[in-house]
Amino acid sequence: MVFSNILFPVDFSEACGALKSEVEWMARKFNSTVTLLHVFEIPQAWYGMSEASAMSMEWIASMFWEANKKLDNFELDVPADRVRRVTLEGQPAAEICTWLRQHPVDLLAMAAHGHGAIEGLLGSVTAKVLHKTHVPMWVHPAHAPARSADGVFKIVCGIDLGEEAIHLLCYAQQMGEAFGATVTLVHSLPVRQNKHFDSELLRVLTRMAREEIASAQARAGTNFAVTVTGSPVGHSLAETAAQERANLIVIGRGHSQEFLGRLRTHTYSLLNEVTCPVVSFCQARADATASDGGSIGAVCG
Repeated sequence: MVFSNILFPVDFSEACGALKSEVEWMARKFNSTVTLLHVFEIPQAWYGMSEASAMSMEWIASMFWEANKKLDNFELDVPADRVRRVTLEGQPAAEICTWLRQHPVDLLAMAAHGHGAIEGLLGSVTAKVLHKTHVPMWVHPAHAPARSADGVFKIVCGIDLGEEAIHLLCYAQQMGEAFGATVTLVHSLPVRQNKHFDSELLRVLTRMAREEIASAQARAGTNFAVTVTGSPVGHSLAETAAQERANLIVIGRGHSQEFLGRLRTHTYSLLNEVTCPVVSFCQARADATASDGGSIGAVCG
């Protein structure tokens, strides 16, 4: 696994600045080319202002030029010949997704701004892109500091049951090899443990989950440590990541997101609980790779 082409949308926010050091580190590690993409958006509210009629194309063009100049001055510790700077005009999420469809990108690095569950669910650029693209996304949580990659690199992987787990295990293995990392799997049971819950039933469900995960690991050729909990997905991953002092969390976003959209993905809620980056891997990308290679083994390498 290599990240030859990294897309880094830049909005000049504090959250974006925290993500910058992680992009620089990955670019050095993988000798990546980084595209800095800034989308200049004319807020819709401006069109309803009494001053709207006074807005001229020259005035808007000057603002676009200022945004372009600001991007040119955005410092990135990557050799200049491996940095591309692009300023576009439009709606940020739409322009980012269009770029991803039209250009080869191995990893999309974005920052979450932590506007809260409801506002984030409906309005976040990160959430919209997460829902629409199949490209793996490296998302830096809001208010989380840039984490050092020195020492032992640790990855926590949230695993579900079913066929999709095979591809996620393969991806986690490739990530572990690429970063020289240990990987711990975390599975959250579909029931919630409490004082009224039948403890024997919980033990049975835990045993069944462990057996199914063991079977999936055998097919994928992995042998990661496994933690099974009765806590919600986000809490389980955040707690394990904190205990392991993990540098990265890897989760899947597969076919289950397609019916109810981002209401069915745990990624955004997870970002409100963790203090390390989250890589969201899409099943559709694995399906395309498998169809080219002809088998799951081809995906696992």
